[in-house]
Amino acid sequence: MPCIPPLPPLPLAVTDAVHHRITSAFVEGFSQWWQMPLLVALLAALAAFVLWLSRRDSADLPRGAGAVLAALRLGAIAALAAAYLDFERTAEHEVVFPSRVAVLVDTSASMTIDDGRDAAAAGGRTRAERAVAALESGGLLEALAGTHEVSLWRMEE
Repeated sequence: MPCIPPLPPLPLAVTDAVHHRITSAFVEGFSQWWQMPLLVALLAALAAFVLWLSRRDSADLPRGAGAVLAALRLGAIAALAAAYLDFERTAEHEVVFPSRVAVLVDTSASMTIDDGRDAAAAGGRTRAERAVAALESGGLLEALAGTHEVSLWRMEE
C-alpha cells in the first residue's frame, strides 16, 4: 500500500488569552442598583470632609505643608477604603483543547482487489490506491488539520 505522508504534530493545548480582573467581594455582593452610587457618594463625602478638615487644621501652616497634610490624610483614607473593599486581582486563563479527528484507513486484504465493476472510472487501480489518492489529492487531511488534531489509523482484519 502506498505511504501516506504524516501530518505535522499539533499542540495538545493552546492558550488563547489571559484576562486579568480586579474584583471586590464586597462590591460584587451588591444586589440593588442604588448600592454602588451610594458607595461612591459616601467615599466622595468622606474625601470632601478630609479636605475640609485638612484645610481647617493647616490654616496656620505654610501652603505646601497643608497640601502634604491633605495628601497624607487622603492616602490613609484611600488605603482604609481599599482594605475594607477587599480588592483582589484574578487572572483567568482560557485553555482550548483542539478537537480530534481519527481517519481510519482500511488495509485489509479486500483493499488489494481491483474492482472490475468500475474499471473505467478507477483506472485499473486497487481500492487501496484509490483510497490513498483520495486522501492525498482531495485535500481532506489538510482541511481537517487546520482546525483539528488529525491522526491516521490502519484498520484490518
